[in-house]
Formats: sequence, C-alpha cells, structure tokens
Amino acid sequence: MINTQGVKLPEAKLPKTFGPGNIHARLTGIFLQKPGFDEHLKPYYLVYNLEGVDQGPEFEGFLIDKNNQNGARYKGQVGQIKASYWPYKDGVNPKNPSQVFKRDDSIVTALLMLAKVLGKEEHFHQLNAPTIEQYVALASDLLSGDKYLAWCVAGKEYDNKQGYLNYDLFLPRADNGRYAFETLSASPSKLQIFDQAKHIVKKAAAKQVNNFEPSQNFNAPPQGGQPNFNGNQPAPQSTGYVNPNAGYAGQQGQGYAGHQPVQQQQQPQQQQAQVRQPQQPGFGGQQQQFGGQQQNNGFNSFSMPDEDDLPF
Repeated sequence: MINTQGVKLPEAKLPKTFGPGNIHARLTGIFLQKPGFDEHLKPYYLVYNLEGVDQGPEFEGFLIDKNNQNGARYKGQVGQIKASYWPYKDGVNPKNPSQVFKRDDSIVTALLMLAKVLGKEEHFHQLNAPTIEQYVALASDLLSGDKYLAWCVAGKEYDNKQGYLNYDLFLPRADNGRYAFETLSASPSKLQIFDQAKHIVKKAAAKQVNNFEPSQNFNAPPQGGQPNFNGNQPAPQSTGYVNPNAGYAGQQGQGYAGHQPVQQQQQPQQQQAQVRQPQQPGFGGQQQQFGGQQQNNGFNSFSMPDEDDLPF
C-alpha cells in the first residue's frame, strides 16, 4: 500500500553564507589578498569579512574559531566581499595619462570611506604604519564591530569544485549618486538597489567543440626552434588602472585568467622574494580566496575624484 506514512519533507536550511543582493551586515575583519595575475605590478584585493543579522537559535553558522569544535558560532550568514571588482595596483587613467594612481593610496581611500560611514573617521586619521599590510591590520581592528550597515553586494559567477554555481562577491561602484553601503538610518537612502542585470557578471559560456582534430602541428617546431606545447595564449597587458573610489568600486569589465606567459627553458628562472603574509581570517575553515601588501604614507592629502574623471 502506497501512502504518506513515514514520509518526511526535506527541511530547507538557510545557507551559512550569503550571496549577491541587498543585505544588512557588520564588519568582522579586513584583509589583503594577492590575485593570480599581473604579479609584476604587485596588485592586491582589499577584502571585507561580513556577518549578517542574527538568524535565530535554529541557525547553525560557521565556527568563529575553526580549531575549536565546541566554540561559538556565527549567528548570521557570512561572506567575504572584495572592495572592488579589480585589484588595486599602480597605474594611470587610460583616458587621462596625467592622472596617476597609487595602489596603497587607493586602498587607504577605500578604508577611509568605510570609516566615514561607520562614524570612525576621526580615529581612522590617527592610524599610522610603515607598510600597507600593517596599516590594513590596524584598520581591521578599528573598523570591525557590532554596527550593522546596509550593503549592495554584486557577484561574478563561477563553478565551484563540486560543479555548482557560486559567486565571487564584490562591491559595485557608485552609480548615479547611489553607493554600495550606508548606515541603516540613512535618510534619504542612497544605497544601490540590487539589480540582477547590472550586478551579476555572468560566467563565460562554454565554447562549442566541432571536432577533436588538433589545431596545431606539434611535430613541426614553430619559428624559434622549440615547439610550443602550451595551448594558452598570454594574458592581455593591463593598463594598471583601477578605480580609486574603491569603497564604492566594482565592475569595470570582464576579467581574464591571468596566466603568465610560459618562460622558455633556456632562460634562468627568476626567484621571487617571498614576503610573509598576514594570516587571513576565515569562516569556520571555508573561505574564498582573495588579499595582499606594501607601503603607505600621508593619506591626509587624499581627495576623492569626481565620477567624471573615471573612465568607466
């Protein structure tokens, strides 16, 4: 006999992490992360750790300390949000070559914007450190806390290791006087309203394979003598420009894989200096990869660029 006795409907559990959209969240940490491209320019992402509002006693969030299995857990959903779609690096405005941007200045400018919204601007101006890593660590201690802000979170699609759709989260740039974060009591509100069409960067569609015939004759070496067994083309050269309005920065176009061109075997391999990185805070051991480093001085002289000065 077929009936519903003993049949239970599956429970819909709230994910431990949040995705793109409008959220209320507090800052729990800030760190820097190296991207995997343009290494000669020493670019870095600025990443915010956020925790959403308390989801109640039935919600089981990530462990705050992943090494303490009996320890406290986050009471809300968590996420790691890049301050901008592109990493920060030294460069120039391609539409105005006289306008030069410095990586460390842009990072401090982004943090200053956040400090202003959090009401901690006066204390922020007291921070001083010899390197950008140390400066960001000080800023993380100062700006993290229990004050919730309203955020608009954008995302870039990608497939995770299990083959499921996931999002690389970032803050969208200012748009027509509306911004990526503000206080909960802001009136009138200038927060961006999440728009799927504007705030989601779609993953590249898979290319159709017509046949499996090799497009290259590996038996005949090209000019230069050695055959090229690397099917990847070198990544396009970047102008080095990033949006200094990083607190409200974001999507500036499509990214690329960032693979460096393969060095020929007869060239000596360059030894890159290994710099000790600060430990990146995470959420119960499951975290996306993003962060970075270097040197900073004199942020009191910074001025915010007009939107008309930006090339995108």
